[in-house]
Amino acid sequence: MDQARVICTNRTIGEGYGQLERFMKENGHVSLRNACAIEVFHIREDGEEEQVEIWSPIDVAK
Repeated sequence: MDQARVICTNRTIGEGYGQLERFMKENGHVSLRNACAIEVFHIREDGEEEQVEIWSPIDVAK
């Protein structure tokens, strides 16, 4: 199984999903059926904006 990963922030997470969709479309990839994306939040106690990684299982075009 292959993964696509996008890095954004908690304030730009919608844009992160947009980047992920564009990447998959441009490269002929599709999301795996019945699979869910994973969001990894890097919590910072001293700030309001945090880094977020979005991981999505993909089917790589052959």
